[in-house]
Amino acid sequence: MTDVANKIPVDLIEAAVLHLDCEEADGPGPPTGWRAVSLLQQRADTVMLSAAIALSVSAESVRRRVGAAILGQLGHSHDNPDGVFREERYGALERLLLNEIETAADADVLEDTCVALGHLRDCRAIPIALKLVLHSNAKVRFGVVMALTGYEDEAAIAGLIKLSSDDASDVRDWATFGLGQHIDVDSDQIRAALHARLVDINPDVRNEAIAGLARRKDNAVSSVLARELSVQVATPLFEAARDLADPSLCAALLAAREIGQPWRSHEEKDWLKAMAACGCPLPDS
Repeated sequence: MTDVANKIPVDLIEAAVLHLDCEEADGPGPPTGWRAVSLLQQRADTVMLSAAIALSVSAESVRRRVGAAILGQLGHSHDNPDGVFREERYGALERLLLNEIETAADADVLEDTCVALGHLRDCRAIPIALKLVLHSNAKVRFGVVMALTGYEDEAAIAGLIKLSSDDASDVRDWATFGLGQHIDVDSDQIRAALHARLVDINPDVRNEAIAGLARRKDNAVSSVLARELSVQVATPLFEAARDLADPSLCAALLAAREIGQPWRSHEEKDWLKAMAACGCPLPDS
């Protein structure tokens, strides 16, 4: 067909290429960077698929990144979370990742390709992503976390356990989140990894470890949760209190209410759910 709607959206592709890492502007205006990528992902047709695959083999690293990002969520929507052309997308992303590993070409491409494969959730990517667990660049290791999250696969879980003690706090945070919240598997190894993060210097990492252990009904985390609630307000902590449903947390939850004022939009609802689960009496308004 020669209809304009089926032509390659060159302008959007060039906007994505030129502004991929730029801060997104607020308000109306032409889409740039990742906003352009999002619009390209909505083109769920063979023309866009072919264009994205072509970008993924470009000599320019930023074009390979744009191609990987489009392939990761092409046709993704609320009604169709898996998107379209899954096999073709996986094949192109696998070839891209293997080529980048072989040539050590660009850390940003490695990261974005791993993230894209994480969106696809195809277990064939696990052994390839695991090749990068010890990569020297933290951005690549972050991408590996995205590629390994959500699988109840022993090798993927072992990779996340390794990355949960990474030197980079973002990597530890998301690996701990993946172990704690994105799988239903419970094991001594997972619990040990989460317990190790209870003393992390980063509060976000500690919060995810607490939430993951509470989700597994590990009552040993109650005292740590109470301590954290007395100094900070965070949704994972309220979720942990709700999961533990431990009345001994009432005093800590009340303390959290005092330090958390004024509430952000969702925090009061999360707090009320935690109070109800723990059987705590509500204070007078």
